[in-house]
Amino acid sequence: MFKVLLFGLLILHGAIHVMGFVKSRDPAALSSLVLPVGKAWGVLWLVAAVVLVATSVLSLVEWRFWWVPAVLGVVLSQIAIVAFWRDAKFGTIANVVLLLAALAAFGSFRFFSLRHEDECAGETAG
Repeated sequence: MFKVLLFGLLILHGAIHVMGFVKSRDPAALSSLVLPVGKAWGVLWLVAAVVLVATSVLSLVEWRFWWVPAVLGVVLSQIAIVAFWRDAKFGTIANVVLLLAALAAFGSFRFFSLRHEDECAGETAG
């Protein structure tokens, strides 16, 4: 269940980032976005979208390092959000949720890595 919710959040968040890219290419598009988006910022919005959508697939297939691109996606996303705070501030909520999920996945990964190291050390000592 959590995996499906995370997948949905990442897809939705990535799709919303595409709006920033679209606005950078056609300033008249998306009248709900008030602030103008330059082309360079549009590329950042698009890269963040791609990273977030890729992370959604990686988390769905349970790649054990999915939290790495998730953190990158959060950083890129939050940079864009801060730059366009008035239009995008609520994206911070999605980033916080994603960051918490990524930190939990990292913690789990680290715990099982350390446990495996302890088991291997016990086998060589005995």
